[in-house]
Amino acid sequence: MINTTKSLYRYLRRKTGFKGLTIQTVIKNLGFPISEMPHEFKLLSKILLYCSHNGANTNIKGFNDYSSTVKFYFRHRKHIVAQLEQSAEDNGEELFSFIQNFYFFHDKQEPSNKEIAKALYARGRKPELEYLYNIFAWYTLEELANTWQRYLEEHPAAAEKLAA
Repeated sequence: MINTTKSLYRYLRRKTGFKGLTIQTVIKNLGFPISEMPHEFKLLSKILLYCSHNGANTNIKGFNDYSSTVKFYFRHRKHIVAQLEQSAEDNGEELFSFIQNFYFFHDKQEPSNKEIAKALYARGRKPELEYLYNIFAWYTLEELANTWQRYLEEHPAAAEKLAA
């Protein structure tokens, strides 16, 4: 049973395409150490469920400003890009259209293929693309949160225990 941040970390490593360091950084950015202490886990679970239901753009600690999300993106860029490419393939979509279909763009102008390519592959930071770096960091958090949400849906006893 998953009942500590360490066991959650191990589960997310097995069930997502993200590398361990990326997952570890997400958990730490949310304010939790990777440990066997169960008392922190219930709060972490609530944050992940909140993110899964409401999205990562809802002022979640560690992912609520460009300075932290851009830094996170560039630290884990290689792994985030690989996961974006894999997710697009898994969904039978071309990478750029997969990204342009993100919910964030439903009420806004979609980024061009050229902007997405620069954000994913160009060297250095481009200030005009910070919003994309931010969205890719949010994507990472949401993918991990959604994986946790699916686990709880498949394990109602664990969900009940965490809700108590």
